This record gives sequence, structure tokens and C-alpha cells, in this order.
Amino acid sequence: MFGGLFLMLSYFGCDQSQVQRILTNASQDESRKALLLSAFAKVPMQAVVLFIGVLLYLFYVLNPAPLLFNKEDVAAISERPAIAAQMQDIEDRYSDALSRRKTRAIEIAEKGVAGSDASVLEGYRTAVREAKTLRAEARRTLYLAAPGNAGLSKESQARLKTPGDTNFIFPQFILSEVPVVFLGLMMAAIFAAMMSSADSALNSLTSSSIVDIYKRWLRPNASEAQSLLASRLTTLFWGLSATGAALMFQGSGSVIEVVNRVGSFFYGSLLGVFALGLLVPRAGPVSGFLGLLGGMTAVLVTWQTLSIEFLWFNVIGCMGVLLVGGLASIFERPS
Repeated sequence: MFGGLFLMLSYFGCDQSQVQRILTNASQDESRKALLLSAFAKVPMQAVVLFIGVLLYLFYVLNPAPLLFNKEDVAAISERPAIAAQMQDIEDRYSDALSRRKTRAIEIAEKGVAGSDASVLEGYRTAVREAKTLRAEARRTLYLAAPGNAGLSKESQARLKTPGDTNFIFPQFILSEVPVVFLGLMMAAIFAAMMSSADSALNSLTSSSIVDIYKRWLRPNASEAQSLLASRLTTLFWGLSATGAALMFQGSGSVIEVVNRVGSFFYGSLLGVFALGLLVPRAGPVSGFLGLLGGMTAVLVTWQTLSIEFLWFNVIGCMGVLLVGGLASIFERPS
């Protein structure tokens, strides 16, 4: 809650994609209403997204759940006959764990958690752990049998991080369980949401690059036509960069968690720069720049040395900027 507060303060108060929405309103009051609407609408929207995950979990508790949700992984098994017997053994044990999990879940639902025996609850937990372990074992077995990993030493294999398939669960569900008519509507909604999110991010990156770098440092006297061409090329560059980053983080876990984990490396320091300007009147550009470096360094050192939840990076980055920037402002001459 505390780390997330700093993350949301930075996102809704300092992020360029939010700022550009505020600046496009006709008046200050409309900008405030837009910001508040965006902030409060996120709460029920996030609740619905998370509740869908709960319903998906319940669905696959009461119905057969695939061992591998990624269709490419399933197809790869037939291409690697050497592991077919091993994968079949995992599949059999997985089916047994799912059967026990379903039986215990129904017993708990009939009697309630308070009325269920301790052995029933423990049996359910054991089946859940076994199913999770077997899914991870199946992915790792398939991953280690890939042509590029088959010849690795045991030490290298132990260090390999097996890609997850969490992000394939919902697509697998809608493709196999949802009627075609509703599937088309859902796909249209997904593409619409994707485009509305991508265009604001790309526009923010492009406008910042053109205004703060291209027109300020590279070509201060650029004409409108030159700026337009540069903005189009910059949009293409950031689009390719974002696509490359998405491919790089593929298999890293839940998309929403990965987005917040990566954002937590930067958002705290961004919030700290804004807070420094508000709280320390003496702070100028040099103090802000040094504070930003201090905040980012604090986050990097913490990430390398301590094992803490990533949301705390937002607090550490903000405090690092205020500390370093505040000290630097003592020696900075007022402009």
C-alpha cells in the first residue's frame, strides 16, 4: 500500500501520458475532473481485472486445466520425442493432483472453510502445490530439451530461468471456452484498448524526444516540415523499441506485475524530481539532475544488494532524489 502510493502518485501526477491528457482540456477545472475520473475509474477497473483472474482460477479448479497453456509449448512436445515419456509421466501425475484438488475444493465449498476438517484443507493445499510444481517441471523439461539448451552443463541448466505461461491462461480460455460471437467482441475490445494505450505512450515519448532533445540540442532552427519528419521517425523508433522490450520480457510473469516492476525503477525518482521542485525552492536544474542520478543509483544499489518487494523502489527512489537534490541545492547558486 505504501510503495504503491508513491507509484500511483508518480503515474497520475508526473507521467507524460497523463500530463498530455490534462493539457488537452479546455480549462483547469476540466483537467482536474479528467485526472480524478482517471484515478477513480482505475479502482473498479482493476478490481474487475483481478476478479476475472479469481473466476479463471475457480473455473480451472472445477474443470480440467491444461498442463501447458502455451500452444507452441504443446506443439513442441511432438517435435522432441526424447522427452515424450517424461512429459506423459508429468501429465499423469498432474491429472491426479487436479482430481484431488477438485475433490477437496468441492468438500470445502459444501462445508465452508470453518466447517472443513484440517485434513481436507491440508489436502487441498497439497494438491495445489503439487499441480503448481508439476506445471513448472513440465515447462522446465520442455525448455531444457530445446535445441539450444540440450548441450548445456548441469550448472548452466540450473541457472536457466524457465519462461512462465501465466499470460497465456486468459487467451487459452477465451479461445477454447468463449462462443465465437463473444470472442470477436472481446478481441475487438482488446485491440481497441491496446491501441488507445500504445498511442498515448508513443506520443508522449515522441513529444518529449522532439521538444527536449531534437529542437533543443540537435536542430534548434528546424522547420515544421523537418520536425514533423523527425517526429514520425522518432515514433517508429520508439515503437520498435517498445516491441523489442516486450519480446525481451516475454515469459517473465504476469504482464501487469512486469509493467509495475519495471516502472518502479523509474517512477520513484521521477516523483522525487517533481517533489524537489515543490519542496525545495532553491533547487535548480543542477540539483534536479544530481538528485535524479542519486535516486536512480539508490534504486540500483538496493536492487543489487537487498531482497525487497519492487514497490519499495518507488519510495527509495523518491527519498534518494530529495536527499541528494536537497544537499546539492545548498551549493547551487540561485538562477
